[in-house]
Amino acid sequence: MFAKIIRVTKGCLWRFRSLIAKSLQRVELIWRSDERELMIFIDQKAPRGFESAGARQLLAYLKLFARMEYQVIFWSYEGNDDPKAVQELKKLGIQVLHRVPYIFGFEDWIGAFGKNLKVAFLSRPHVAVEFLNAIKRSSRTTIVYYGVDLHVERMILQNSWVPGSFTCESLELVKSMEELCWEGSDVILYPSIDEVQQLREKYPHRKFGILPIESRPDEEIEASLTPNCFTDRDGLLFVGGFSHLPNQDGVLWFLNEVYHLIEEKIPNLRVTIAGNAPTDKIKSKSSKQVVVTGTVSEEELHSLYNKAKVIVAPLRIGAGVKGKVVEALRMGVPIISTSIGIQGLPGYENAIAVADDPADFAKAVLDLLRDESLWRSRREAGLKYYRENFAESVVAPKVLALLEGES
Repeated sequence: MFAKIIRVTKGCLWRFRSLIAKSLQRVELIWRSDERELMIFIDQKAPRGFESAGARQLLAYLKLFARMEYQVIFWSYEGNDDPKAVQELKKLGIQVLHRVPYIFGFEDWIGAFGKNLKVAFLSRPHVAVEFLNAIKRSSRTTIVYYGVDLHVERMILQNSWVPGSFTCESLELVKSMEELCWEGSDVILYPSIDEVQQLREKYPHRKFGILPIESRPDEEIEASLTPNCFTDRDGLLFVGGFSHLPNQDGVLWFLNEVYHLIEEKIPNLRVTIAGNAPTDKIKSKSSKQVVVTGTVSEEELHSLYNKAKVIVAPLRIGAGVKGKVVEALRMGVPIISTSIGIQGLPGYENAIAVADDPADFAKAVLDLLRDESLWRSRREAGLKYYRENFAESVVAPKVLALLEGES
């Protein structure tokens, strides 16, 4: 009896898969009538803009690809997407798909549409390696891998600061996944010229390009610019999700080693720590002067930027371009960072103050808090730097050339 139930169940599943395949064929007829090139964008999950700077940047690029006349399909690796995030993508004309266990998977989709696919855009090594072989089997598409940063290098640096963060086995695993991504992709993108040059030496025959950490239309840059002037602002702001250990480390270093040096000169200075999933250690630092917000909405975050006089990015661990630093420039709020924080941002000198020593970091913050002329010049230089490097009018032609396989 049990064996019969299994046979019947399997038969039902195969019939259901057959219906799915026929439905895909019908959908294909509709998609073929669309003159836009088809792109599949594969990432961990549909981006929630309030979650992190990285999610906001991912959403910005999905918007850019949609505006570049690609018909974009977003494939969610995890599948348990926030309905609001899915709706946000649907508003852009982007369909969100994911695997349905035993019924419908990526192999079904790529089997049906691979011959029409122009670009497969992959990110994150542990996600990308799951899809490379299926894409190669069923299509001749251009496979683009966006590395965000060199994961193994970041992990090694993190181990030097926080011993035991990653085991030798996990480092080897990520190293092998990154190498598979580099070897299996047609175009390899990173936001930093340093990372691109490093990999070019290892893979001289691969095609590399720079994809800035974010890009926004000119009108969106103007809309996000915070309007408050120097005298209408007060206090410091840190922005970052705390599921990311470098953010945890940076905030605790700042509060333990730097903040008291600033408060000696400006008593009761307010510090706002904004980001999802703050740890117990970070929450224990809450006080009348130190506000730990937890998750904030896009509107709330913009309001925090508008109220803050100075942004701090006291990162001691990490690799690649940091989204929080670029976001602060776009918001028009002067920022103090570390040498780690300004990686991959050549020519930053007029736009960003950099200090690694607690006393130097505190002095840089105090200078901006006290000197309105310096504050204004940094704000203007930061906006100029952002527009010259991240405005869509600058970035879009370069991105299109990379996706089209041009040099």
